[in-house]
Amino acid sequence: MPIPKRQRSPLIRKYLNVSRSAQTEARRLGELKPVEPAARREGLPVLGDDQVYVLKYGTDYHTTWCQVVADTWDQAPRRLLVTTLAAVGARTRCAECDQHAKAARTAASQEYHQQTRPTPEPPPDVVVPLKVIGMAHGILFLAAGQEYRERLKETAVEPATPLYVDGRRDGLVVRLDSAHDEPLLLVQLDPRATFRNGPYQVRLRHPLRRSATKPYAVESVEYVKTATVTAPRPHSGKMAPMQLSGTVPAFDLRISITDTEPLIWRRLQVPATLTVPEFHLAVQATFGWENSHLYAVRGVDRAGKPRWIIGPDDATEDLDAEPATGVVLSELLDAQKPGTALEYEYDFGDGWTHNVEVLGPAELTAGELLCVDGANRGPVEDSGGPHGYRRLLQIVADPEHPEHAQTRYWIYGVTGEYGKYFDPAGFDRQAANRKLQLLSLQWWPQPLTDEERDAVLRPVRWMLENAAPDGLELTKDGYLKPAMVKRAMDELGWSDPIMGKGNRETHARPVLELRLHLIDWKLLRKFKGRLVLTPRGKRCLERPAELWDNMVDAVGRQEHDAVRLVTRLYTDWHLGGIAPASGRRVEAIRGAMLAAGFVTRSGHPIPDEWVTDINRVVHRNFKCLHLMAPKVGHIGRALLTDGGVKFLLAVRAVGRSG
Repeated sequence: MPIPKRQRSPLIRKYLNVSRSAQTEARRLGELKPVEPAARREGLPVLGDDQVYVLKYGTDYHTTWCQVVADTWDQAPRRLLVTTLAAVGARTRCAECDQHAKAARTAASQEYHQQTRPTPEPPPDVVVPLKVIGMAHGILFLAAGQEYRERLKETAVEPATPLYVDGRRDGLVVRLDSAHDEPLLLVQLDPRATFRNGPYQVRLRHPLRRSATKPYAVESVEYVKTATVTAPRPHSGKMAPMQLSGTVPAFDLRISITDTEPLIWRRLQVPATLTVPEFHLAVQATFGWENSHLYAVRGVDRAGKPRWIIGPDDATEDLDAEPATGVVLSELLDAQKPGTALEYEYDFGDGWTHNVEVLGPAELTAGELLCVDGANRGPVEDSGGPHGYRRLLQIVADPEHPEHAQTRYWIYGVTGEYGKYFDPAGFDRQAANRKLQLLSLQWWPQPLTDEERDAVLRPVRWMLENAAPDGLELTKDGYLKPAMVKRAMDELGWSDPIMGKGNRETHARPVLELRLHLIDWKLLRKFKGRLVLTPRGKRCLERPAELWDNMVDAVGRQEHDAVRLVTRLYTDWHLGGIAPASGRRVEAIRGAMLAAGFVTRSGHPIPDEWVTDINRVVHRNFKCLHLMAPKVGHIGRALLTDGGVKFLLAVRAVGRSG
């Protein structure tokens, strides 16, 4: 008698009966990465911070236990997954959950408005005179008198604070630094604006944010036509040298990652005026994180008030937390109380908790960030928290473990370090301080020197100089002659792996890319079998400052939106010293393009080969310049030179201006 075929229950049939079109649509919205729920209550999965429900092959995500989630759990629980908010891809929040969130916000708003509060005093008519002390690459430096220092210490800068010149909005205030004897305001000028050398004034008001912790905020900075204050005129488009002499009050901090064995820690000295977002970047730099997740700061401030601060600011929309922008470290910590601490958490999924303990007060040279000491390499990004990282190290240390080879290869893809070059006990204090210096150069900009400019532009100037006055002879196929290719590789110090003798452009890719880029940038052209200077090339060769501006525009002002986005990504990675390993860059670019809404004309996600091509275009743009310092050994990553920092700051400025 034949054995009867096993019949599936109606529940199993319902779970498996998912149309192919639904599966395809779900995959188009992004790959799901399920995680364990924060807890289970009577078997039901309970969400933690930054976690959401999502249905397998579903097009929505759910932030509450709505009717859809409840029905799915009752009928087909295997279809209900938990993932992080960052991994939902292009999925949208379900309508019921959206209504719940709006209702909660409305109730909170009504409760807030029903509270009896004293009527705030009218904003004070406070106007502080300013003088110009310099300008560099679109950043205008304005100083206030010493008598206004205490007032400006109690003043915050809110987003999109304008600079007005003759009624026009000619820039944005990006920073207020009251640590100096003469407080400084840094203003990012609109590239289309004309610089006005003369007196300015800053107008103060009450802050707009309810969560603000300072009594004043900058309302606007204005150019004053009738002037009684004079200032030195910046010369040659460069900033008058800034005097960052003297010392500023600072915190001496010991930061350790809890539950790590052996303990991973750093000792940092940072200015007391650092904001929470700046402190976050300093921690990222010294521990080797990649700044690819949310972060939070928890503690009790100096007034005894519990604070929960989340960054970036847009992450606070669905979380009952205070945005990080505008919060200063000195509000949270007291240098005169050693032993007091706060918690800094990075990556809510992995849960890397850093204990930030005050050791005491310190003094730093103005514009300085310092890593004094530390131990052990920072954890590998996305390794599963302290427990996962500990297990990863055990596998790497055991060659007989069945996952040993696979784990070593995964570490190489994430860090770029393979085999013996991955050293969990290694800590390079010099590299950590160099990353902090990259941040310092951005927060306290310094003028560009001729030496820094010439070092960055050296490959371009080398080719232009050799093409003058009569041009370079080309082969019949349009390539540079072998002798010239060999000279370029030797004199420019390019050490990329090459094939053969390295005297053919097809075997010396950097030389080929440099020639093609200079033709594309209208600095060189082919003429009767020779590579000759264009009129623009001749002019730029005679005027290095104009060549610098041309290169900034060529790299920063990209025609295609996708290339512009990836250029911005590369700029942020290098300026933060957090560029991911080459194996992870395409993945990071793909995620950024998906988040920005890039799709093909048919509405499908951008194919991998397109992402690879865009990455290659931007990478080769950067390789035509000497932006990076030589890499020391096989450990660590190449970091920007001082000139490279200033070049990418200029690229970032023109990219933002469109």
